[in-house]
Amino acid sequence: QAYAISGGDPQGLLGGDHIHYSGGAAYGKYADFIVGKLPTAPAAAPTAGGTDNRSRIWNFFIAKGMPPFQVAGMMGNMQSESGFNPKSSYPSTTAEAPGPTAYGIVQWYPGTKILPHAAAANMNANDLEFQMQYLWDNLHDGTIDGQAGTRLFATTNITDATVAFEMGFERHGGSPQPARVAQAKAIYKD
Repeated sequence: QAYAISGGDPQGLLGGDHIHYSGGAAYGKYADFIVGKLPTAPAAAPTAGGTDNRSRIWNFFIAKGMPPFQVAGMMGNMQSESGFNPKSSYPSTTAEAPGPTAYGIVQWYPGTKILPHAAAANMNANDLEFQMQYLWDNLHDGTIDGQAGTRLFATTNITDATVAFEMGFERHGGSPQPARVAQAKAIYKD
């Protein structure tokens, strides 16, 4: 789903880079969320329509009720972590099954930690649908990942959303990486 972009950022959605939704209708769709309502985990998972992993990920989280700037913030991180490839592993580039390395669209570490959850869902750990739902569930559980979700869902602009996910969920150990924010903004504009 594309949104027209034009000058000005009166609500600060993009962290001060002077870009916003054009037209009140597109912005108004997310007004309730922006003023503080958090998305909740619905019982049924939406389908992730699209022809490539990037569009499938976008559509999945938009269908969950997340505003586009937060989805883009997560995806800017996914682009750095895995290139949207559910078989991505670090330090190697792809693996047929999760192992002791980081694995999947958000590089869960160790990768084997997703196996029992995939088995419980009767799904393959390499399946993008499984990984998106598992990520959504992580962002709502009572663990440190759920705390990262709370911080992400409280953000009001793309820069803060990207950094909240990077530092709270990805926890790569370094300082925020500006490339992730740039990637998130590019995804948001597409």
